[in-house]
Amino acid sequence: MVVRDPVRRIIDRFLKLSDWQQQKAAAAAERDLLMEKFLSEAEARWSYENLTKLDSFVKLLLKQPMADLDANRHWGSYNTLCDPCHVGYDFVGRFETLADDLEYVVKKSNVTNVHYRRSATDLNDTDAVEESFNNLSQGNMKLLVKRYELDYSLFGYLPT
Repeated sequence: MVVRDPVRRIIDRFLKLSDWQQQKAAAAAERDLLMEKFLSEAEARWSYENLTKLDSFVKLLLKQPMADLDANRHWGSYNTLCDPCHVGYDFVGRFETLADDLEYVVKKSNVTNVHYRRSATDLNDTDAVEESFNNLSQGNMKLLVKRYELDYSLFGYLPT
């Protein structure tokens, strides 16, 4: 199992959904489904442009019951999606240290000739997530951290 800081995971998915020039059909369909399912009639009047603003999007997510979000692998809590308290995972890695974690697994598994290298795209995505993370309003940050409090606790992330 590989986990990621919950707020950064949400931001990463948001950035992928709102990247209009490189957007794939699956991302567009997911965005449309999210809007259709979660937007009230008044919110439906918002243009897509409003949902390209991270704070607006986070406010929309925070309005939703956690049970609805838990059904989606991008917005749900790891506790619900992966049930780590009841599944005997042999390994829990972190996205933030994935290369080191994979190296550890490879060594423990006695596998040879396996190499993992992050692509330039992965590194650029990480930079964009960090920039957005740093620009998220403190109010929304606190609410997101509270909503994903159990994930922070279970996987040793420090809420910022």
